Amino acid sequence: QTCALPICGTSNLYGTIVLGPSSWPSNSPTIYLYNYQNLNGTAIPGGIMVGATQALVGAGSISGAVTIKGIFAPGNPSVPFYVDAGVTLAGTTLMTPNKNVAGINTAVNTGTLHYGGTLIVTNSGATSDLVPGDSFQLFRAASYNNDFVTTILPPLIPGLFWVWTSTNGTLSVGGQYAPDLSWAPGWQSPDIVQLWP
Repeated sequence: QTCALPICGTSNLYGTIVLGPSSWPSNSPTIYLYNYQNLNGTAIPGGIMVGATQALVGAGSISGAVTIKGIFAPGNPSVPFYVDAGVTLAGTTLMTPNKNVAGINTAVNTGTLHYGGTLIVTNSGATSDLVPGDSFQLFRAASYNNDFVTTILPPLIPGLFWVWTSTNGTLSVGGQYAPDLSWAPGWQSPDIVQLWP
């Protein structure tokens, strides 16, 4: 199916949509790809360009290169956002990882991922559930380039901190903390003694 502006009369994309050379819906504020839906932009010179006032969201796939100057909010609890060519992030990327849901909000591409703009992470689970060593691979790519200009991350409990590794797209939890064992009758350490009648 080949469509002109607007994409088949809607910006909620179902099935496989093949874009012509000038058929990107530049006037649509939000382009939503549903699970497993495909947007083929290989005929567009230079690839798909998501404008500064647009948002690309959902959990489908894109064929061809993508440059995102607006908002990029990929994924859902079970399906990643997949691109089969290079991706350039130059706007605001929104991610909501959850340690209890594998694969949530993962963006996958088989080309080079060019970081840029702002990364905003909101933990969709309980931040208090996070422990040192927890990690989220937000981005998977054949190769990685540059980094985000700004990263905005959710607060962690005292003693923990975020570690962002741009070379593999992973956000992990570092640090250490002592669990609160004051509830345990008779618990003791060389430095602390809790006594109960």
